[in-house]
Amino acid sequence: MQNEFLSLMRKLAPDLTDEMARRAMILDRISLMQPVGRRQLAGKLNMTEREIRNTASILKDLGSIERTSAGMV
Repeated sequence: MQNEFLSLMRKLAPDLTDEMARRAMILDRISLMQPVGRRQLAGKLNMTEREIRNTASILKDLGSIERTSAGMV
C-alpha cells in the first residue's frame, strides 16, 4: 500500500516528492551535525546557502528544527 501511494505521488507531483526528499536529507544531516550553520551544511550537501536557508525556514515554520546562535538543531 505504501509503495503504491509513493508511486502515485511521484506520478501526480514529482516536484513535491523531490522537495520531500530534499527536506528529509537536510533534516537528517542537521540531526547528525547539530548545531550546524547554513554555510557548513550547504558545503556538506553540495547545495547553495540560499537553498538551505529557504528549506530551513520552512522546516522551522513546521516546528522540525530550531535556529540558535550556534546553528540549526
